[in-house]
Amino acid sequence: MAVQTHRDKVLAEAVTKKVTVTIADFFSSLEKHDWYSSFSDSSEVNKRGEVEFHKLDAIASNDPEFTRLLKEFNDHYFTGEPWGNEKQPKPLLENFENVSVDIEQPVESMHGILIRSPGEYDHDNKVWDKTSDADSHCLVKEISGQERCIGAFPNRDVAIRCAEYAVSVPDGGYADVVIESVKVYNTFEEWFL
Repeated sequence: MAVQTHRDKVLAEAVTKKVTVTIADFFSSLEKHDWYSSFSDSSEVNKRGEVEFHKLDAIASNDPEFTRLLKEFNDHYFTGEPWGNEKQPKPLLENFENVSVDIEQPVESMHGILIRSPGEYDHDNKVWDKTSDADSHCLVKEISGQERCIGAFPNRDVAIRCAEYAVSVPDGGYADVVIESVKVYNTFEEWFL
């Protein structure tokens, strides 16, 4: 049984929308992808590349032409002298059927991923998730109006309950809010170093 990652959990809670992706759209996404992100010294670049590749892989799994295109791009970027084999050519869009797939995609913005309301409150205000893991300390911040911090919480589950209450009407009364992971330092030396 596969272990559910934090991102998997967030995606399971995400509000989704139906999107049509054409083979040309997918080709463009593959061209823009950072194929060598896993070789970066930056963990942020590594994580971003891994997340993006999982999105591309999920889209490709919907159609054999998309799967073949992903494989040919992968073969192109991971062949040649550094890998000790013959370099494969970059795929050409005209060698693929003009197909499209309909996928359910999470609603995302600069504020993170829009999550479904887990609580009992009925409202139209939104809770966005921009957390990196479930166990980190979290801030809940208003993202419209005064953009003020509503509170800090010991983990994501507690932060979600607060965020849900914060956007409820008439109790909380805030518009959209975002939950973000924060690093907590126990000493000045931890922060300074």
